Amino acid sequence: MHKSTFRTFLLVSTVLFSLITIISFFRFFKSFDAFKKAEVLRDIVKVPFRPINHPIIEVNGSQKFPDEPIPILVFSCNRPAALTHLVSRLLSLRGPERREKFPIVVTQDCDDYSVKMAASKFGTDIEYVKHNQTEVNLPPMNMHLETYYYIAQHYKSALDYIFIGKNFTSVIILEDDLTISDDFFEYFSATRYLLDKDPTLWCVSAWNDHGKPDLIDLEAPEKKLYRTDLMPRLGWMMTSFKKMWLQLKDIWPPSFWDDWMQYPEIRKGRQCIRPEIGRTGMSIHGQNGASGGQFFAEHVSKNRCQQRNLSIFRRLDLNYLLNESYSQNFSRRKGKKASGKKFRIIYSDASDFKYKLAIFGLMDDLRSGVARTAYDGVVTCFIQGIRIFPRPK
Repeated sequence: MHKSTFRTFLLVSTVLFSLITIISFFRFFKSFDAFKKAEVLRDIVKVPFRPINHPIIEVNGSQKFPDEPIPILVFSCNRPAALTHLVSRLLSLRGPERREKFPIVVTQDCDDYSVKMAASKFGTDIEYVKHNQTEVNLPPMNMHLETYYYIAQHYKSALDYIFIGKNFTSVIILEDDLTISDDFFEYFSATRYLLDKDPTLWCVSAWNDHGKPDLIDLEAPEKKLYRTDLMPRLGWMMTSFKKMWLQLKDIWPPSFWDDWMQYPEIRKGRQCIRPEIGRTGMSIHGQNGASGGQFFAEHVSKNRCQQRNLSIFRRLDLNYLLNESYSQNFSRRKGKKASGKKFRIIYSDASDFKYKLAIFGLMDDLRSGVARTAYDGVVTCFIQGIRIFPRPK
Protein backbone atom coordinates (compact mmCIF):
# COMPACT_ATOMS: atom_id res chain seq x y z
CA MET A 1 0.00 0.00 0.00
CA HIS A 2 1.28 3.42 -0.91
CA LYS A 3 2.48 5.51 2.06
CA SER A 4 0.06 8.41 1.37
CA THR A 5 -2.83 5.99 0.98
CA PHE A 6 -1.86 4.28 4.22
CA ARG A 7 -1.68 7.61 6.06
CA THR A 8 -5.10 8.55 4.73
CA PHE A 9 -6.44 5.21 5.87
CA LEU A 10 -4.99 5.71 9.35
CA LEU A 11 -6.42 9.22 9.58
CA VAL A 12 -9.91 8.13 8.51
CA SER A 13 -9.79 5.15 10.86
CA THR A 14 -8.76 7.38 13.77
CA VAL A 15 -11.56 9.85 13.10
CA LEU A 16 -14.15 7.07 12.79
CA PHE A 17 -12.91 5.43 15.97
CA SER A 18 -13.16 8.76 17.81
CA LEU A 19 -16.70 9.35 16.57
CA ILE A 20 -17.78 5.85 17.55
CA THR A 21 -16.23 6.34 20.99
CA ILE A 22 -18.04 9.65 21.51
CA ILE A 23 -21.38 8.24 20.36
CA SER A 24 -20.95 5.19 22.57
CA PHE A 25 -20.08 7.43 25.49
CA PHE A 26 -23.26 9.49 25.20
CA ARG A 27 -25.42 6.38 24.72
CA PHE A 28 -23.75 4.89 27.77
CA PHE A 29 -24.32 8.08 29.74
CA LYS A 30 -28.01 8.25 28.88
CA SER A 31 -28.58 4.68 29.99
CA PHE A 32 -27.49 5.44 33.55
CA ASP A 33 -29.75 6.68 36.30
CA ALA A 34 -28.89 9.89 38.17
CA PHE A 35 -26.50 8.31 40.66
CA LYS A 36 -24.60 6.38 38.00
CA LYS A 37 -24.34 9.61 36.03
CA ALA A 38 -22.62 11.14 39.01
CA GLU A 39 -20.18 8.24 39.19
CA VAL A 40 -19.36 8.52 35.50
CA LEU A 41 -18.88 12.28 35.81
CA ARG A 42 -16.53 11.73 38.75
CA ASP A 43 -14.33 9.49 36.62
CA ILE A 44 -14.38 11.85 33.66
CA VAL A 45 -13.40 15.05 35.45
CA LYS A 46 -11.05 13.27 37.89
CA VAL A 47 -12.50 15.14 40.87
CA PRO A 48 -13.10 13.09 44.02
CA PHE A 49 -16.66 13.26 45.36
CA ARG A 50 -16.44 14.09 49.03
CA PRO A 51 -19.62 13.83 51.08
CA ILE A 52 -20.70 17.03 52.81
CA ASN A 53 -23.50 17.99 55.14
CA HIS A 54 -26.54 19.83 53.89
CA PRO A 55 -26.12 23.52 54.70
CA ILE A 56 -29.63 23.84 56.10
CA ILE A 57 -30.19 23.45 59.83
CA GLU A 58 -33.66 22.32 60.81
CA VAL A 59 -34.89 23.97 64.00
CA ASN A 60 -38.22 23.69 65.76
CA GLY A 61 -39.70 26.62 67.62
CA SER A 62 -42.24 29.37 67.18
CA GLN A 63 -42.29 32.76 65.51
CA LYS A 64 -44.68 35.65 66.00
CA PHE A 65 -46.36 36.73 62.79
CA PRO A 66 -46.29 40.47 61.96
CA ASP A 67 -49.51 42.40 62.42
CA GLU A 68 -49.28 44.89 59.54
CA PRO A 69 -51.02 44.06 56.25
CA ILE A 70 -49.13 42.46 53.38
CA PRO A 71 -50.82 43.34 50.07
CA ILE A 72 -50.84 40.89 47.17
CA LEU A 73 -49.95 42.74 43.95
CA VAL A 74 -51.10 40.84 40.85
CA PHE A 75 -49.66 41.95 37.50
CA SER A 76 -51.88 41.41 34.48
CA CYS A 77 -52.05 42.43 30.84
CA ASN A 78 -54.10 40.48 28.30
CA ARG A 79 -54.93 37.07 29.83
CA PRO A 80 -58.40 37.23 31.44
CA ALA A 81 -58.57 33.48 32.07
CA ALA A 82 -55.21 33.53 33.83
CA LEU A 83 -56.24 36.44 36.02
CA THR A 84 -59.56 34.79 36.91
CA HIS A 85 -57.81 31.55 37.86
CA LEU A 86 -55.22 33.18 40.12
CA VAL A 87 -57.50 35.68 41.88
CA SER A 88 -60.12 33.00 42.50
CA ARG A 89 -57.46 30.85 44.10
CA LEU A 90 -56.18 33.75 46.22
CA LEU A 91 -59.67 34.59 47.47
CA SER A 92 -60.53 30.97 48.28
CA LEU A 93 -57.40 30.58 50.42
CA ARG A 94 -57.47 34.03 52.00
CA GLY A 95 -61.12 33.99 53.00
CA PRO A 96 -63.06 37.03 54.22
CA GLU A 97 -61.50 36.89 57.69
CA ARG A 98 -58.03 37.83 56.32
CA ARG A 99 -59.18 40.53 53.92
CA GLU A 100 -57.49 43.32 55.89
CA LYS A 101 -54.34 41.29 56.42
CA PHE A 102 -53.89 40.43 52.72
CA PRO A 103 -55.55 43.05 50.49
CA ILE A 104 -55.40 42.07 46.82
CA VAL A 105 -54.48 44.70 44.22
CA VAL A 106 -54.75 43.81 40.51
CA THR A 107 -52.72 46.11 38.30
CA GLN A 108 -53.25 45.94 34.55
CA ASP A 109 -50.96 46.99 31.73
CA CYS A 110 -52.16 46.88 28.11
CA ASP A 111 -55.65 47.96 27.05
CA ASP A 112 -57.35 44.58 26.99
CA TYR A 113 -60.94 45.28 28.05
CA SER A 114 -61.66 41.61 28.77
CA VAL A 115 -59.07 41.69 31.58
CA LYS A 116 -60.72 44.72 33.14
CA MET A 117 -64.07 42.93 32.98
CA ALA A 118 -62.57 39.80 34.54
CA ALA A 119 -61.25 41.90 37.42
CA SER A 120 -64.56 43.69 37.87
CA LYS A 121 -66.34 40.38 38.52
CA PHE A 122 -64.55 40.13 41.86
CA GLY A 123 -66.18 43.38 42.98
CA THR A 124 -64.91 44.85 46.24
CA ASP A 125 -62.92 41.72 47.12
CA ILE A 126 -60.03 43.24 45.19
CA GLU A 127 -58.76 46.65 44.13
CA TYR A 128 -58.23 47.21 40.40
CA VAL A 129 -55.64 49.70 39.12
CA LYS A 130 -55.06 50.53 35.44
CA HIS A 131 -51.50 51.41 34.48
CA ASN A 132 -51.18 54.06 31.76
CA GLN A 133 -48.20 53.44 29.54
CA THR A 134 -45.69 56.09 28.54
CA GLU A 135 -44.61 55.78 24.94
CA VAL A 136 -41.09 54.45 24.42
CA ASN A 137 -38.97 55.54 21.48
CA LEU A 138 -36.72 52.75 20.29
CA PRO A 139 -34.58 52.38 17.16
CA PRO A 140 -36.10 49.98 14.61
CA MET A 141 -33.54 47.30 15.43
CA ASN A 142 -34.80 47.18 19.04
CA MET A 143 -38.54 47.35 18.45
CA HIS A 144 -38.89 43.63 19.21
CA LEU A 145 -37.88 44.49 22.80
CA GLU A 146 -40.63 47.09 23.23
CA THR A 147 -42.70 44.86 25.55
CA TYR A 148 -39.91 44.70 28.12
CA TYR A 149 -39.80 48.50 28.34
CA TYR A 150 -43.52 48.62 29.08
CA ILE A 151 -43.15 45.86 31.68
CA ALA A 152 -40.44 47.84 33.49
CA GLN A 153 -42.69 50.92 33.44
CA HIS A 154 -45.56 48.88 34.84
CA TYR A 155 -43.52 47.46 37.72
CA LYS A 156 -42.19 50.85 38.76
CA SER A 157 -45.64 52.44 38.62
CA ALA A 158 -47.29 49.62 40.57
CA LEU A 159 -44.61 49.49 43.28
CA ASP A 160 -44.77 53.26 43.64
CA TYR A 161 -48.52 52.92 44.14
CA ILE A 162 -48.09 50.26 46.86
CA PHE A 163 -45.21 51.84 48.77
CA ILE A 164 -45.75 55.56 48.19
CA GLY A 165 -49.43 55.87 47.33
CA LYS A 166 -50.80 53.28 49.79
CA ASN A 167 -47.97 53.50 52.33
CA PHE A 168 -47.66 49.74 52.75
CA THR A 169 -44.38 48.45 54.18
CA SER A 170 -44.27 45.19 52.24
CA VAL A 171 -45.75 43.51 49.18
CA ILE A 172 -46.09 40.04 47.67
CA ILE A 173 -45.68 40.22 43.90
CA LEU A 174 -47.41 37.74 41.58
CA GLU A 175 -47.93 37.55 37.85
CA ASP A 176 -51.26 36.30 36.58
CA ASP A 177 -49.91 33.07 35.06
CA LEU A 178 -48.96 31.65 38.48
CA THR A 179 -50.82 29.38 40.85
CA ILE A 180 -50.27 29.15 44.60
CA SER A 181 -50.01 26.48 47.32
CA ASP A 182 -52.48 25.97 50.15
CA ASP A 183 -49.96 27.34 52.68
CA PHE A 184 -48.99 30.31 50.50
CA PHE A 185 -50.20 32.95 52.97
CA GLU A 186 -48.68 31.23 55.97
CA TYR A 187 -45.32 30.90 54.21
CA PHE A 188 -45.04 34.63 53.56
CA SER A 189 -46.45 35.59 56.95
CA ALA A 190 -43.85 33.47 58.72
CA THR A 191 -40.89 34.77 56.71
CA ARG A 192 -41.93 38.42 56.68
CA TYR A 193 -39.99 39.35 59.85
CA LEU A 194 -36.71 38.09 58.34
CA LEU A 195 -36.68 40.96 55.85
CA ASP A 196 -36.92 43.54 58.63
CA LYS A 197 -34.42 41.80 60.86
CA ASP A 198 -31.72 41.07 58.26
CA PRO A 199 -30.46 43.93 56.01
CA THR A 200 -28.63 41.40 53.81
CA LEU A 201 -31.98 40.00 52.64
CA TRP A 202 -34.06 41.79 50.05
CA CYS A 203 -36.70 39.26 49.15
CA VAL A 204 -38.49 36.07 50.11
CA SER A 205 -39.47 33.98 47.10
CA ALA A 206 -42.01 31.19 46.80
CA TRP A 207 -40.24 29.79 43.73
CA ASN A 208 -37.43 27.25 43.31
CA ASP A 209 -35.77 27.55 39.91
CA HIS A 210 -34.70 23.90 40.19
CA GLY A 211 -38.06 22.78 41.53
CA LYS A 212 -38.86 19.87 39.24
CA PRO A 213 -39.96 16.74 41.16
CA ASP A 214 -36.85 14.78 40.15
CA LEU A 215 -34.55 17.54 41.45
CA ILE A 216 -36.01 18.15 44.93
CA ASP A 217 -36.45 16.32 48.22
CA LEU A 218 -40.14 15.41 48.41
CA GLU A 219 -39.89 13.75 51.81
CA ALA A 220 -39.36 16.75 54.09
CA PRO A 221 -40.27 19.90 52.12
CA GLU A 222 -41.72 21.87 55.02
CA LYS A 223 -38.40 22.45 56.79
CA LYS A 224 -36.21 23.16 53.82
CA LEU A 225 -35.71 26.86 53.19
CA TYR A 226 -32.52 28.29 51.75
CA ARG A 227 -30.71 31.54 51.11
CA THR A 228 -29.79 32.23 47.50
CA ASP A 229 -27.79 34.91 45.69
CA LEU A 230 -30.14 34.92 42.68
CA MET A 231 -33.62 36.36 43.09
CA PRO A 232 -36.23 33.74 42.10
CA ARG A 233 -38.90 36.17 40.96
CA LEU A 234 -41.98 34.05 40.24
CA GLY A 235 -43.87 34.96 43.39
CA TRP A 236 -41.80 37.02 45.80
CA MET A 237 -42.03 39.49 48.68
CA MET A 238 -40.05 42.64 49.31
CA THR A 239 -40.49 44.96 52.24
CA SER A 240 -39.61 48.21 53.98
CA PHE A 241 -39.67 50.80 51.22
CA LYS A 242 -37.72 53.19 53.47
CA LYS A 243 -34.78 50.80 53.29
CA MET A 244 -35.31 49.34 49.84
CA TRP A 245 -37.77 50.91 47.43
CA LEU A 246 -36.49 54.46 47.90
CA GLN A 247 -33.06 53.14 46.95
CA LEU A 248 -34.38 51.62 43.73
CA LYS A 249 -37.19 53.81 42.41
CA ASP A 250 -35.07 56.74 41.23
CA ILE A 251 -32.61 54.53 39.37
CA TRP A 252 -35.20 52.06 38.03
CA PRO A 253 -34.14 50.77 34.59
CA PRO A 254 -36.09 51.43 31.37
CA SER A 255 -36.25 47.69 30.59
CA PHE A 256 -35.34 44.21 31.83
CA TRP A 257 -35.83 45.18 35.47
CA ASP A 258 -35.30 41.61 36.74
CA ASP A 259 -31.86 41.33 35.10
CA TRP A 260 -31.00 44.79 36.42
CA MET A 261 -31.77 43.74 39.99
CA GLN A 262 -29.06 41.09 39.68
CA TYR A 263 -26.33 43.59 38.78
CA PRO A 264 -23.70 43.55 41.55
CA GLU A 265 -23.90 47.32 42.02
CA ILE A 266 -27.69 47.01 42.56
CA ARG A 267 -27.86 43.77 44.53
CA LYS A 268 -24.93 44.77 46.80
CA GLY A 269 -24.50 41.24 48.06
CA ARG A 270 -28.11 40.96 49.23
CA GLN A 271 -29.84 37.61 49.03
CA CYS A 272 -33.28 35.99 49.02
CA ILE A 273 -35.00 33.14 50.83
CA ARG A 274 -36.43 30.34 48.72
CA PRO A 275 -38.07 26.96 49.45
CA GLU A 276 -37.14 23.41 48.49
CA ILE A 277 -40.66 22.87 47.15
CA GLY A 278 -42.26 25.94 45.62
CA ARG A 279 -45.23 27.77 47.07
CA THR A 280 -46.00 29.02 43.57
CA GLY A 281 -46.27 27.08 40.33
CA MET A 282 -46.69 27.96 36.68
CA SER A 283 -50.13 27.57 35.12
CA ILE A 284 -50.75 26.64 31.49
CA HIS A 285 -51.18 30.35 30.73
CA GLY A 286 -47.43 30.86 31.19
CA GLN A 287 -46.71 29.58 27.70
CA ASN A 288 -48.25 32.75 26.24
CA GLY A 289 -46.26 35.39 28.12
CA ALA A 290 -44.02 38.22 26.97
CA SER A 291 -41.01 35.91 26.69
CA GLY A 292 -42.86 33.60 24.31
CA GLY A 293 -42.83 30.72 26.77
CA GLN A 294 -39.04 30.66 27.20
CA PHE A 295 -38.11 27.72 29.47
CA PHE A 296 -41.81 26.88 29.83
CA ALA A 297 -41.92 23.36 28.39
CA GLU A 298 -38.52 22.20 29.60
CA HIS A 299 -38.42 23.74 33.06
CA VAL A 300 -40.94 26.12 34.64
CA SER A 301 -44.13 24.21 33.75
CA LYS A 302 -42.68 21.14 35.47
CA ASN A 303 -41.78 22.82 38.76
CA ARG A 304 -43.64 21.39 41.75
CA CYS A 305 -45.95 23.58 43.78
CA GLN A 306 -46.63 22.32 47.31
CA GLN A 307 -49.80 20.27 47.11
CA ARG A 308 -50.58 19.85 50.81
CA ASN A 309 -51.49 22.43 53.42
CA LEU A 310 -48.74 21.62 55.91
CA SER A 311 -49.47 24.50 58.31
CA ILE A 312 -46.05 24.12 59.86
CA PHE A 313 -44.48 27.57 59.61
CA ARG A 314 -46.09 28.80 62.81
CA ARG A 315 -44.18 26.08 64.65
CA LEU A 316 -40.76 26.73 63.12
CA ASP A 317 -37.98 28.99 64.33
CA LEU A 318 -36.62 30.47 61.11
CA ASN A 319 -33.75 32.43 62.66
CA TYR A 320 -31.32 29.93 61.14
CA LEU A 321 -31.95 31.77 57.85
CA LEU A 322 -30.50 35.03 59.19
CA ASN A 323 -27.20 35.88 57.57
CA GLU A 324 -24.75 35.29 60.41
CA SER A 325 -26.22 31.96 61.47
CA TYR A 326 -26.69 30.67 57.93
CA SER A 327 -23.24 31.73 56.76
CA GLN A 328 -21.48 30.21 59.76
CA ASN A 329 -23.33 26.92 59.48
CA PHE A 330 -22.80 26.76 55.74
CA SER A 331 -19.06 27.41 56.04
CA ARG A 332 -18.65 24.94 58.88
CA ARG A 333 -20.57 22.11 57.27
CA LYS A 334 -19.94 22.30 53.55
CA GLY A 335 -16.62 20.47 53.73
CA LYS A 336 -17.33 18.26 56.71
CA LYS A 337 -17.88 14.53 56.29
CA ALA A 338 -21.37 13.28 56.90
CA SER A 339 -23.44 10.13 56.59
CA GLY A 340 -25.81 9.69 53.71
CA LYS A 341 -25.48 10.29 50.01
CA LYS A 342 -24.38 13.90 49.66
CA PHE A 343 -21.78 14.81 47.08
CA ARG A 344 -20.24 17.83 45.48
CA ILE A 345 -19.22 18.38 41.87
CA ILE A 346 -16.48 20.89 41.18
CA TYR A 347 -16.78 23.23 38.19
CA SER A 348 -13.89 25.38 36.99
CA ASP A 349 -15.59 28.08 34.89
CA ALA A 350 -18.87 29.07 33.27
CA SER A 351 -18.61 26.63 30.36
CA ASP A 352 -17.70 23.77 32.69
CA PHE A 353 -20.64 24.76 34.90
CA LYS A 354 -23.09 24.69 32.01
CA TYR A 355 -21.84 21.32 30.81
CA LYS A 356 -22.15 19.64 34.19
CA LEU A 357 -25.51 21.14 35.17
CA ALA A 358 -27.04 20.14 31.84
CA ILE A 359 -26.22 16.52 32.65
CA PHE A 360 -28.59 16.64 35.60
CA GLY A 361 -31.35 18.62 33.89
CA LEU A 362 -30.70 21.83 35.83
CA MET A 363 -31.13 25.32 34.37
CA ASP A 364 -27.61 26.33 33.41
CA ASP A 365 -27.99 30.03 32.58
CA LEU A 366 -26.22 32.71 34.61
CA ARG A 367 -27.45 36.16 35.63
CA SER A 368 -24.57 38.57 36.23
CA GLY A 369 -22.41 35.51 36.77
CA VAL A 370 -24.76 34.02 39.38
CA ALA A 371 -26.34 30.59 38.94
CA ARG A 372 -29.94 29.84 39.78
CA THR A 373 -30.41 28.78 43.45
CA ALA A 374 -26.69 29.41 44.10
CA TYR A 375 -25.44 30.42 47.52
CA ASP A 376 -21.79 31.47 47.56
CA GLY A 377 -21.46 29.78 44.17
CA VAL A 378 -22.86 26.46 45.42
CA VAL A 379 -25.97 25.07 43.74
CA THR A 380 -28.04 22.27 45.27
CA CYS A 381 -30.34 19.59 43.89
CA PHE A 382 -31.67 16.25 45.08
CA ILE A 383 -31.66 13.32 42.65
CA GLN A 384 -32.92 9.86 43.57
CA GLY A 385 -32.06 10.21 47.22
CA ILE A 386 -28.72 11.91 46.60
CA ARG A 387 -28.03 15.53 47.56
CA ILE A 388 -25.68 16.99 44.93
CA PHE A 389 -23.82 20.30 45.24
CA PRO A 390 -22.23 21.73 42.06
CA ARG A 391 -19.74 24.29 43.38
CA PRO A 392 -16.86 26.38 42.04
CA LYS A 393 -13.29 25.14 42.21
